[in-house]
Order: sequence, then C-alpha cells, then structure tokens
Amino acid sequence: MQLKNGVWALGLSPSKYVQEAVLNCKKYVEENLTKFYSLTLLVPNPFHTDYQPELDMLSKLLPEHFSYYQSLMVTYRWMIELCRVGILTKVYMLSSQMVLLCQGNLEAALHIMSYLPVYHNSRLCMVPTYPSIDSTQFPVCNWSEYYGNVEEPIPPNAPEAMGKVVGLCMFVNIDHAGDQHTQRFVLVFSHI
Repeated sequence: MQLKNGVWALGLSPSKYVQEAVLNCKKYVEENLTKFYSLTLLVPNPFHTDYQPELDMLSKLLPEHFSYYQSLMVTYRWMIELCRVGILTKVYMLSSQMVLLCQGNLEAALHIMSYLPVYHNSRLCMVPTYPSIDSTQFPVCNWSEYYGNVEEPIPPNAPEAMGKVVGLCMFVNIDHAGDQHTQRFVLVFSHI
C-alpha cells in the first residue's frame, strides 16, 4: 500500500477472516442457540460498559455451550494475532473465566462478535521509516542499582546484522483494580 506521503509500506488487514468468523458465528447461533442467545446489530463497544466477567456468577453455562465458548476464544485470539487488537483486553478478561463459565460470559463473547461486523477493517501497516520520538519526554532512569551492569548476551555464532534496525513498539492496556472480585488489575501487553 502507498501512504499519503508517497512511501510504500506493507499492510495487513484481518477483514476477510473477521467477516467469515462473524458469518460462521451467526449461522451457529441461529442453528443451535436461538433459545438462549442472539447476536445484536450495530454494537458500538466490544463489551457492555457495565459488564464485569468476574462478577457474573448467576447461572452456570450449559455443558453443550462450553465448547462453543472455547472455540470463540480461539477465534478471537487468531483475530488478535492478525491485527484485530481492539478486542485484546476484553478477550483476555473473558479467557480468564474458563474455569467456571456462566451464561453471561457467553453473552459477552457473542457481544464481541456483534461488534465486529461494523469494525472489521482494522489494518496493520509496517512502514520502512523511523518515527520521530522526542526522547526528552521520557524520564531518564538508572536501572543499574536493580540489575547491575548487565549486557545483552549475544551468542558467539550469531549472524552478522544486516539492513536497517527494526524498532519495536509495545502498547500496554491496564485497568487498575478492574477485577471487581479480587481488586486485581487487568494488564495486557501487545507487541507490534
């Protein structure tokens, strides 16, 4: 793909995979779950704003729905791997409930699937240029008192570095005391 500034970049979009997953989910819900669940239309958020999966302990998930819930989690994890990172935190919050699943957990998982038809076209773009980051905005810390004078171990048979240096960014999504049951924080790392 070509960017507005004329630079060519490699782009990746999970749109086709997401659309197929949504169609498969709709078909499964219509054929097997219509007495219990449904997919809603035009959902603006991946979760209901007041939903806390760790507090949902009202009714256990029926055994025949348990494996479908697990398959949804696997599907969502593939979507995340393919650049659909907007659902990352919500999926990991639901994945942490695998031991004791409740009906509300499956409803929340289907709610994410209802969100995806409108927001299926996210894109990962790998640009061959370096971003301009003002390093004065970050505090300078001396970590040697914690870690000592360590150096990165490089194997003696490592190949010679060639080409441009690759810069990796890491995004952290944290919800302080977000787990209402244990008051633990929810922390999700995403490496790009």
